[in-house]
Amino acid sequence: MKKHYLVTGGAGFIGSNYVHRLLRRGERVTIYDNLSRTKRNIEWLQAEFGEKAFDLAVGDVRDASRITEAASGADVIAHLAGQVAVTTSVVNPRDDFESNALGTFNVLEAARASGRNPIVIYASTNKVYGGMEEVALFEEPTRWRYKDLVNGCPETQPLDFHSPYGVSKGCGDQYARDYYRIYGLNTVVMRQSCIAASQDIVTPFGKKRISELKQGELVHNGWEWTRVKRVWSTGVKHVRRITTMQGMSVTLTEDHRVVRPHGLFSNRDFTYGDFLAILPETKYTPAWEPVFDCVLDPASYMEQVHERTADKRCWNEAEKIAAALLPLTGDKLLAMAEIVGWLFGDGHLGIHRRQSREAPAYNVQFFGSEIELTKIAKRMEWLGLPVSGIIRSQSTSELPNGHVVEGVSARIQQQSIPIFTLFELLGVPVGDKVRVGYSLPEWILTGRELVKRAFLRGFFGAELGKVQADSYLAPSFAQSKDIKLIENGRAWIEQLRGLISEFGIETSFFESKPEVYKKGETVQMTVRLLGGKLMFPQLAGIGYAFSPERSIRLNELLYWLNTNTTPDFFKETVALRKADGSLVWDSIKSIETLGEEQVYDMEVEDNTHLFLAGGIQVSNCIYGPRQFGIEDQGWVAWFIIAAVMGRDITIYGDGKQVRDILHVDDLLDAYDLVVENIDVAKGQVYNLGGGPANVMSIWAEFGPRLEKLLGEEIEVARGDWRPGDQKVFYADISKAKRELGWEPKIGVAEGVDRLFAWVKANKNLF
Repeated sequence: MKKHYLVTGGAGFIGSNYVHRLLRRGERVTIYDNLSRTKRNIEWLQAEFGEKAFDLAVGDVRDASRITEAASGADVIAHLAGQVAVTTSVVNPRDDFESNALGTFNVLEAARASGRNPIVIYASTNKVYGGMEEVALFEEPTRWRYKDLVNGCPETQPLDFHSPYGVSKGCGDQYARDYYRIYGLNTVVMRQSCIAASQDIVTPFGKKRISELKQGELVHNGWEWTRVKRVWSTGVKHVRRITTMQGMSVTLTEDHRVVRPHGLFSNRDFTYGDFLAILPETKYTPAWEPVFDCVLDPASYMEQVHERTADKRCWNEAEKIAAALLPLTGDKLLAMAEIVGWLFGDGHLGIHRRQSREAPAYNVQFFGSEIELTKIAKRMEWLGLPVSGIIRSQSTSELPNGHVVEGVSARIQQQSIPIFTLFELLGVPVGDKVRVGYSLPEWILTGRELVKRAFLRGFFGAELGKVQADSYLAPSFAQSKDIKLIENGRAWIEQLRGLISEFGIETSFFESKPEVYKKGETVQMTVRLLGGKLMFPQLAGIGYAFSPERSIRLNELLYWLNTNTTPDFFKETVALRKADGSLVWDSIKSIETLGEEQVYDMEVEDNTHLFLAGGIQVSNCIYGPRQFGIEDQGWVAWFIIAAVMGRDITIYGDGKQVRDILHVDDLLDAYDLVVENIDVAKGQVYNLGGGPANVMSIWAEFGPRLEKLLGEEIEVARGDWRPGDQKVFYADISKAKRELGWEPKIGVAEGVDRLFAWVKANKNLF
């Protein structure tokens, strides 16, 4: 009979894999997750099985009433949610306690309150055993082993928590056991490993973990966007967290160089009050998520180009665009949304009849300052769409009030049928926007939040005025419309206001009286952002694309809002902390030692080698434990990816450290066996790992195997033993075998070979 499974943390790594397994065999599933990390696994499951294949309850395990409601009809509860990082538990032990200890207590109480006596599988951790310093070891030619624990660390090994994380998980561990003893609840504790998050890096499309960045992607260096050349892991090192008064935070090694007023310096000797360069708006930048929307079918695009011209050179150009860009998805869709936003604001698509030739010219033009146009040209180049150099011309404009303005205007453009057709099909108006009707493209209206944000960033960069330096008066933008198209203009403005309101910003709207302007009578419609100083963080969450002048003023205001000065002292306050461009000097509030973590290097094309991490301008060596999708986790995947991608590998100690290896499929087999054998498993604790039969030393044994798979010798750097390095850990899994009939099916050799083949076939992911 099919069961109803409630999977807390079902959007996470293990949870999403378990849900996938359950749905594949036809179980009823409810995912309970606060979606604080990412929605990508939810989207993957929906793509695999359909949007209605499972129920999604968005909630936090700290919310007792919400989890009680979600658990009311469950037959099986797999409790995988919680705080998973040792480092985070050290920095914020209260949050760690509430997420893990209190969260588990709430889940157990919810199970008890349901009256159904559901099976509760609790994902504990092997960290509850601590360092096991008292356990004797002996050395073999290629590995270390436990001297007396022949089968590995058993469930009877004394618990010795070494961090707030270990304590909070251990608390849940013991609560789960006692709820069986006291209340007869069908609880089972599984001691396995944890997965942590990584350092945020600022991109145009949201904050990404450094482990998610790929070659060619754009990151912010503090002044502009630059391309990533490569990202690689450099091993496990001591790290610290530096937090500034404005709330910016970065986790890094103490030799990591950070920008100070007089240059780049190692942060080893930094102290309270020292100045660092920050970009205030990045505090409000949303987290990046993969965008799976697909916009503009390549066949439809090519059909339109063929209808427009018989020129085979145009066809060839269009085919290259279609192959490189279409359908638009992911970061390229977000980049295109910014470009389209600018074209709606200060761009032009025109078809010009030329007397000298029968064929018309199809022109795409961008207007703006020279620095704005330079940045737009770089983004177009990143998309593979060439544009001209900056074209300057003397211009004379007559305003509706009769005032004549003279000056030099600047533009970039491209006369290209394929590029014109691309933007036309994306919904950009063709002709004089004052005298043609248009509306917001459907792919923007129905797109994901990051798509809408990208469009508004581009539009705001072109049209929205600067924030005021000495008051809370919000910026505005104006759009003119021919009186004959006034209803279309009003509808367009309402679409824009609705889009802006989705980001928490209210607006006002007013129209001018009709005025005769150029060829007809026009009405100017003005939209002003509302909300006083509370609105500016929401505006920062959108930002101004391609417009440094507006961004500088916004960042100055954001910094000033977090000071205790009045508007009268805005200029003086900002002048004291003004750095280059939009950067501001902020002082250090705290420095916390976090222990050891995996660290990464990132190389960018910009010759300063700078980028923003957590909103702070830094150079190399950023912290970030890495997740490797659904194939595997930890050092095995890290070494394989580094070898395949040609990245540096450092071996610390003698390379004979031993770990057991467990594939996620084997872990989920154990979950299923617990449900099938609950009469045996209830109230028990089980170690889940590769066990003594699936161990390997991290380099003395693994290195030669990896070299054989790669077909070449791998050069590695060597480092000394680090404080706290464990020479051995592998679990005694004999209890799970004896009572559940479980043991890993995927051996070390098979698992390594499978992962190696997967990495080679998916290099684009790394």
